[in-house]
Amino acid sequence: MELDSAENIYLIGTTKSEDFPIINNSYDTIPPKEGYSKAFVLKIKNNLDSLLASTFLGGTLMDYGIDLDLSTNNEIFVCGYTRSPDFPSTPGAYNESYNHYPDEELYDIFISKFDSELTTLKHSTFLGGNHNERCSALTLDKYQNIYVVGFTQSTNFPVTSGAYDISHNAWDDGFVCKFDSSLHNLLSSTLFGGESYDRPKSIALDENGNIYIGGTTNSVDFPISQGAFDDTHNGNYDGFVFRIDTGLKHLKSSTFLGGQYWDIINYLAFNQSGNLYIAGSGGPDYPTTENAYYKGPNGGGLITFIDINLSDIYASTIFPGRNSLVEFDFDKYGNIVIVGETYSPDLPITSGSLIQEYIGGSNYFYTECGDGYISKLDADLSIDPNQIIKLMEDSDSIIINIFPNPFKNIVQINYKLKSLDFVKISIYNTSGKLIKTLVSRNQKPGIYIIQWDGTNEQNFYSPNGIYYCVMKTSRKNYTRRIIYLGNN
Repeated sequence: MELDSAENIYLIGTTKSEDFPIINNSYDTIPPKEGYSKAFVLKIKNNLDSLLASTFLGGTLMDYGIDLDLSTNNEIFVCGYTRSPDFPSTPGAYNESYNHYPDEELYDIFISKFDSELTTLKHSTFLGGNHNERCSALTLDKYQNIYVVGFTQSTNFPVTSGAYDISHNAWDDGFVCKFDSSLHNLLSSTLFGGESYDRPKSIALDENGNIYIGGTTNSVDFPISQGAFDDTHNGNYDGFVFRIDTGLKHLKSSTFLGGQYWDIINYLAFNQSGNLYIAGSGGPDYPTTENAYYKGPNGGGLITFIDINLSDIYASTIFPGRNSLVEFDFDKYGNIVIVGETYSPDLPITSGSLIQEYIGGSNYFYTECGDGYISKLDADLSIDPNQIIKLMEDSDSIIINIFPNPFKNIVQINYKLKSLDFVKISIYNTSGKLIKTLVSRNQKPGIYIIQWDGTNEQNFYSPNGIYYCVMKTSRKNYTRRIIYLGNN
């Protein structure tokens, strides 16, 4: 889904319906043949009261619409995969022809470009090799170049000279391709993966044009960079985040994310401050952080705030139950609005929400059907601060707690004393230099709350970055890392 500047909504998908709503002057008004499918693209008015534009896209066999993005002038770029030899391509396209024989039942990727009203197919190309391909996501850079990510089983999938990896590794290999906006030229293309199945799911670009790809792999030799958050495959399928330069020549960083169960990164995106978040589904041992909204014992949907160099996680939580987070966005306050699917009747629901009860059941084929859901979490993916104080009151193990973390303006430091003691709490930078002392005195037993606003002893704001809160008592020292995102 994408929104234009007027907040009109653009959707892509797949249908087998002969009566799917298509506007008469659209590019393609011919429905799919019985038993087959076509991709569709829709443009819906911002208040959802009317369909502004719509079209089919496909040939005579099976066509699947997967993802779309908008150019600066609202041209619509779409991608998907097709088994139709007559899928529409345009003259001068990078690859004008289907790469298989019709009876092979193999899929090529397609990338296509429409005008803003879905009346004209401006450019369209095939992409593939001698076996199956699937795409999973598409995005544009500021120059309107097109990036497509997915996986291939083809030993001759097109790669470009000097690419990061020009050899098919095994089974399903990940790929990322970069086209110019006319789809005439493949500017760069690379494979990436290991000895088994590697399946990219999502793509995002940072402000410098570096490419971040999230997905899942069961390749123990999947390429991981030095200093990664997790450099060891944990078992079954692990999630991964893979960062490569805009020319697709150099691996900049890469990490596993997961535990011993099946972990998938479905989506990743940058917020307004350039911070990277990822979402998907994971097992009960997926890595979470101290103040996480939920930490187990069950798995579920996952969302993680990860360092852009992929060397650490700042915040991470499980959204419990049999569910998966599919996509998310950020509101103007930096809160995260997530959408997903669930098979859990006990998914946490807030009072006053539109639908309070789980509806899922079975379809005509007795296949279990779940519910969709929408939720909102704060930027540090944490529990309410009042719950933290209650946990400290009830627990002997929680001595010091930092909230929120990361923080922008003010961080709250909660700590507990079991007996009269001399307490010194100070902030240090990563070089060990003292930034500010917040407490230095004798204190009675109890729970205390103090704050740090990012300033030093001279009341000047410190640079963004990692700091350490050190609590010293006569009995023991405690250290907690703080991520400071700046003051605004």
